[in-house]
Amino acid sequence: MLINAGARAVEQKSKANRPKGFCMRFRSVAATEVTSSDELMTVLKRYLRESNESEIVVASRIGINHHTLNRWITTSQSPTKGRLALAACFLRRVGYL
Repeated sequence: MLINAGARAVEQKSKANRPKGFCMRFRSVAATEVTSSDELMTVLKRYLRESNESEIVVASRIGINHHTLNRWITTSQSPTKGRLALAACFLRRVGYL
């Protein structure tokens, strides 16, 4: 009985640590249209340009460090799958996917 209570506490804690608006699955048809990281970065760059928000603000809203976002934008580093999913979820929330 004690093990099950501990397992539930761990599960609840992991849910609490997720960022607000955390996306677990891609459900919209529009989100599946962007398939490569290059295409997603193009959409992210367009959002940065059109929104006039700073990289720091956008990175914070995505849930990443602003230095990481800058490396993505300057193409010196590609995002990992997990962070790519975070960026896709963000872009879908703001209506760009």
